[in-house]
Amino acid sequence: TQLKEGKYYLEDPSGTVQLDLSKALFHNGLYTESCFVLAEGWYEDSVFHVNGFGFPPTEPSSATRAYYGDVNFFGGPSTTS
Repeated sequence: TQLKEGKYYLEDPSGTVQLDLSKALFHNGLYTESCFVLAEGWYEDSVFHVNGFGFPPTEPSSATRAYYGDVNFFGGPSTTS
């Protein structure tokens, strides 16, 4: 998330941490604000210095449905069962 112009942060329900992306290697993909990412690096002086940035591994939809059933994460009527 970009909480301040030009500065990016990782955030979760417990808080935020500023990122230094100057040396980050990005895995292929489309990164959007508020997406889930895996970040590798080190934390120093209240900043997380990122070496690698990527996405969590994917899983087949059958595995997700087995665990969550027919929960519709996007809202509205669901046609998936």
